[in-house]
Amino acid sequence: MTIRVLSLCLASLWFWSVIDVDSCSGEETAVSAEKPRLLDQFTDAQLTHLLEGIKAAGAYGPSGISGSLRSVADAVNQFPYAHQDIQPSDLPATHSVAELRQALLSLRNSISALEISLHKTVHYVQPEAKTKIRQLCYAFLGLRQYLEDADVLPDGSLTNHNVHVFDGEETRRFTKTDQTADRVAVRSRHLPQEVLMYLQTVPVFAGPDAVEHGPHEDVAALLFDYKALCQVLPTLETVDGAPCHVVVCPLGFLFWIEVKENGCNLRRMVEFRMEGNQNALVLNRLLAHQDFRPVGAGQEWPFKSRETYFDDVLPDGTRYQDDSLFSDRYLTREYTVTDLKRNSSITESRFQLSYPPETLVTDMILQRYYRTPTDPQDLPDAIKDGSPIQADGTIPDWYRVRFGEPPGYLEQYFHSKWIFCLCVVVILLLAWVVCSYLSPTQGKDA
Repeated sequence: MTIRVLSLCLASLWFWSVIDVDSCSGEETAVSAEKPRLLDQFTDAQLTHLLEGIKAAGAYGPSGISGSLRSVADAVNQFPYAHQDIQPSDLPATHSVAELRQALLSLRNSISALEISLHKTVHYVQPEAKTKIRQLCYAFLGLRQYLEDADVLPDGSLTNHNVHVFDGEETRRFTKTDQTADRVAVRSRHLPQEVLMYLQTVPVFAGPDAVEHGPHEDVAALLFDYKALCQVLPTLETVDGAPCHVVVCPLGFLFWIEVKENGCNLRRMVEFRMEGNQNALVLNRLLAHQDFRPVGAGQEWPFKSRETYFDDVLPDGTRYQDDSLFSDRYLTREYTVTDLKRNSSITESRFQLSYPPETLVTDMILQRYYRTPTDPQDLPDAIKDGSPIQADGTIPDWYRVRFGEPPGYLEQYFHSKWIFCLCVVVILLLAWVVCSYLSPTQGKDA
């Protein structure tokens, strides 16, 4: 029973948790139309009441900083985790909210295929200082997707190392850590999730989910959803020396946007969240993009990004362990791009995955569990010699395949079926002789 349960887990647990069974036979379609703004759910009276409550409650930042939204953001800009140098300037603003947002989306609109490699480093500052590093490589071309992810250990070695590939017809997963694999005839929703949120903050096109991923899901969407309330400050500010338009929304966010000849770069965003009955604005995260490099057609990509998140504020607007409204506990996610290709640089070969020899494959298309051979020409025999996967996901012969024992391994141990049968006959005869000998002896003793 234990083996059957384990077999069921191997065959179905991963797939049932991440597979989406929608049809994916067609190619990628155009980006969906923009959805109605989030503010449309409020009447004018409700929105006015909400804004009055936010203004009365004020905004809060680290170490008891409070006041207006802008004053808290200015104070936050002076802290070490601001990651950027922000300075005032006398340069006048020249673009509207709508123009800035449209220019932000120019990068996404210029990309039809993408391959990006990056390191994701998470720095935990409190309550315990520690660092976790992930290595990621993501690519898409039409509906085809590729994702390779792994944890990086302190010595530089990799663990939890997985590769997911959807070639337009089937999804393949290969776990390098324990050399196991899965194969299924649908597209896995797991594929883009590791990097989707990162891409949305650039903001950039999110890949094969374009039919469901519209501009309303990018960070730049805030300039669309709340454009009736957004205001561009009259003068620019510099972020790491780059002149930027500053966009402020009283519902809780600020943008610093650099205007370029062929588009815009999002340099910085400060985002607040509403807490408590009075909807006080409490600092939620800082988003900083740096090291912009050309990627073609006059577009630039940030090769270094940081997101600093704050936590530990209760729903009533108070901190967990004291009376301070704002929490000083935070973590920082840092993304460092190591390689980036786009459009015609991406080839279909990236989306082909072959399993190396000695890989244990749970093949839900062929309904077989098998071990890949050293010679690819022997694959049909390896599949035949594997084990069937039952309708309920169990694998009857899991143990034999798992531990590399060939079909009829007991017979092979005796070199042939005939020798095996002869040995069985001899054993039975010996048992009969012994029993015959012992029976008269036991009778005499009685």
